[in-house]
Amino acid sequence: MIDVLHHLQKPLDFFKQAHQVLKPGGRIILIEPFPSPFSLIVYKLFHLEPFIFHQNIFSTNLSKKTKQPWDSNQAIAYLLFYKHFKKFKKIYGKKLKTIKKQKFSFLLYPLSGGFENKQLVPDWLFILVNITEKLLTPFRGLIAFRCYLVLQKTKR
Repeated sequence: MIDVLHHLQKPLDFFKQAHQVLKPGGRIILIEPFPSPFSLIVYKLFHLEPFIFHQNIFSTNLSKKTKQPWDSNQAIAYLLFYKHFKKFKKIYGKKLKTIKKQKFSFLLYPLSGGFENKQLVPDWLFILVNITEKLLTPFRGLIAFRCYLVLQKTKR
């Protein structure tokens, strides 16, 4: 799923349903926004979807109102897999093992224009951008725009 989780009204219900339908060893693969100090500035300036950090993502009463399909909270993956990861693991850890949790895309995503805009650099320059991105990997916590998550249904 690419940029889907943060549009779901009840993301924990998604994981519950996914666990029910996945075969043992089946995987959920997600790419979602990540709110690093640098990316938050860029997202706020150029992307309309909000990061709502104070949302109680574990509430069983998340929303009684009808949610519009494009409404979102880009902080959902961060809240579940970084800020409150221990709580997520307590609920789903025996059912869905998190086998990959990686922050990435420091330059490539924003310079590509993301999903909505034209790319900001010519194709021939992406080789240099890719090399620069690899050199910036040690700083991913400060500058990442995206996170890559892989969950696998346990054999039990």
